Amino acid sequence: MGSDQSIEKQIFWCIAFSSFVFVSSVIFGFVIASVNFEDAENIVREVTSQFGYIKDLNAFSIFLYIFFNNSIKGFLAMLSGTFFGIFPFVFLFSNGEFIGLILGLGETASVTFRIMIGLLPHGILEIPAIILSASYGFWLGYRFFKFLVFREPFKEYFILAVRKYVRIVLPLLFLAALIETFVTPAVIKMVR
Repeated sequence: MGSDQSIEKQIFWCIAFSSFVFVSSVIFGFVIASVNFEDAENIVREVTSQFGYIKDLNAFSIFLYIFFNNSIKGFLAMLSGTFFGIFPFVFLFSNGEFIGLILGLGETASVTFRIMIGLLPHGILEIPAIILSASYGFWLGYRFFKFLVFREPFKEYFILAVRKYVRIVLPLLFLAALIETFVTPAVIKMVR
């Protein structure tokens, strides 16, 4: 396995790339909503309708749903990075675009501000977790490419990525799910 410094540098560049993709996708979603309000509204309505049944669950069940849903998707985004980073890219872009669409649907600056306040409590942890999941996915894609082309080892890098996911990403997603379930609704009520 490469030196700790070279591994950290590779992961740093993957995080930088993931952050760029995420920010770009938020801007893209915002612009789409600004240009075509009705289409953006339909997309958001369609996506959110898939989760309509959640509101009938108790708070603990909602927490478990959010945590396991985000954890599984994040883990799959990381693992599937070995397929040339396609899924982590789609995972990042679709999440960022959706946030951009929601922000773009705010008809006034005050509505957009309230949406941002509603996203902020859990988003401050969930967004970095999403970016890290995709980053480890991109990194595994890079390591898998090196394995295929140069026969460099892959297994230890894979194990390292899974450990990082368990030690860093899962705790972030756990805290984000707690906040989204128990704190975010109270914050949204306060800013209404």
